[in-house]
Amino acid sequence: SSSAKEAAISDSRYRYESAIALAWRCWRLTGDNQYRRAILELMENSKSQLLWEEMQQAQLHGNDSIHKRIRLLEQAQLYYRKELLQAGGSDSLLQLREQRTAWDLATLRKKIRAEAGAATYQLPADSIFPLLAPGQRIRTYFTGSNSLYTVELDNKGICYADSVPLNTAAIRDFKRRYFEAGPQAMINNPQAYYNAAYGLYAQIFARHPLQAGSTYLLMPDGVLSSLPAEALVMDSSYQPAIGQWPFLVKQATISYAYSLRTWRLQVLTHNSHKGFSGFFISQAQKGLPGLQGVLKEKDLIMPAIPNGQWYVDEQASSADFIAALQRSAIVHISTHAFIKKDSLAAPHIML
Repeated sequence: SSSAKEAAISDSRYRYESAIALAWRCWRLTGDNQYRRAILELMENSKSQLLWEEMQQAQLHGNDSIHKRIRLLEQAQLYYRKELLQAGGSDSLLQLREQRTAWDLATLRKKIRAEAGAATYQLPADSIFPLLAPGQRIRTYFTGSNSLYTVELDNKGICYADSVPLNTAAIRDFKRRYFEAGPQAMINNPQAYYNAAYGLYAQIFARHPLQAGSTYLLMPDGVLSSLPAEALVMDSSYQPAIGQWPFLVKQATISYAYSLRTWRLQVLTHNSHKGFSGFFISQAQKGLPGLQGVLKEKDLIMPAIPNGQWYVDEQASSADFIAALQRSAIVHISTHAFIKKDSLAAPHIML
């Protein structure tokens, strides 16, 4: 099951951390670029293994007969193992059936790997570099127990690899205090927010500042995954006027992706959809404050898109949103968003 895979990957994370730390030490000692590539590949495998496997199953295999057979054999194997445990491991017939099932499973899995090709899971870094435009960079991260590993790529190759001490408690506190708990803490004490935001910037970005005018694709990991990098500030000198704060987003354009594999798949997938659908919810709902800038945002976008589909307030329903995702090349959303709220712990948007 997915939950069992997640548990297994979680248990193996410390092995990835040990391997990355070893590759980092080798890079520092030798300067050999193969170790930077090893760091990149280990970081990628650690974060995308589960999602990549599920995407491949959904995209390439579906419900074909081989995969149905594998699922049945997996169920049979679990049944035989359970029966063997209850029998104390002494039933020779059950042992024979379990061994035959394991053999059949290994044969079918080998056949699938051969059909799909070894490259479906292994991702050579050379396949990523040509997809990046000039001025576009990727920063991918691995959060260890006490260290943050970073690798940056551009269209020419790996720009740098680095390791810095990581204060995970400060990152968790920042997210909880200023985002998960709502805006009140920042409103009540903006200077405390500013100092905390700069502290995280110094920890994550100060050694390698974003280059002005560049476009960065961030691939966060672990405790960084829900940290809004745009909300960090780049200077330690506090000033009361929030409009003059040196937010990181003013330095460069920032976007996010889950992993190199999923980003590559998105780039290479042909999109036949056309058109623009915009969802703009400005009115107060469920006790939330109204969003005063939403309709102004819509008015400023409309002249650039003569044939867009526009959904405002009550028109912006979940059904229309799902339909827009199926038909539109671009879906623009301007509404309330939450990391979690009430009984719903997952990130979500309000329609």
